[in-house]
Amino acid sequence: MYALWFVDYGFPNPQPVIELRRFDRWGMQISGGSVPMRGAIRKTALTMDVGGDDCTVLSPMTTGSGKAVGRYDFCGRGDLAEIPVPDGIVRSVRFLPDGGILVAYSSPACVLRLDAAGKLVREYRFPTDPGFGGVDAIALDPAGLSFYAVLSSPCYYIAWLVRVRIDNGVWIGGPSQIRGNAVISMAVAGEWRAMSQPATPRRRAAR
Repeated sequence: MYALWFVDYGFPNPQPVIELRRFDRWGMQISGGSVPMRGAIRKTALTMDVGGDDCTVLSPMTTGSGKAVGRYDFCGRGDLAEIPVPDGIVRSVRFLPDGGILVAYSSPACVLRLDAAGKLVREYRFPTDPGFGGVDAIALDPAGLSFYAVLSSPCYYIAWLVRVRIDNGVWIGGPSQIRGNAVISMAVAGEWRAMSQPATPRRRAAR
């Protein structure tokens, strides 16, 4: 299990940073399981996903040339090639069964599907009328064939839930109204996640 951790070590260099920490199944931090994210990612790493090898971690970041989805090899303790993405506010990322990723934006209101090489495959646009805002969270269905998206609303106490087919972008559910405070994350019971698939040799070694 991984978590993004906001840390401020204080004197003599008080500067909040984001660490990537790893825990065992009982919630105990693994020895050596704390890695500071590189400087460019510190102020933007608010969401992440873990690959099927249980080592590769995705998290949005800001670089000198713009936005990107950063990739970090926790097991090898090294940065992987970044995936450049259009500028905007990224709220959520997900690995896909084919090795690609979904990147959700609150501004502009859209979700991008990228292949494993970072090439744009499809763009899912959402309404921009007064009743809808940006995409605050996404999650895959158990089969990995569609995704759920939470759309914000100008009214802080209302959000909208929709379900979208990954292959063609057709809405197959919603919009359903959600009442309560702003939604910042979401999970689906039985959700397809890369790290929940059969273990690879590298993943078994990582454990």
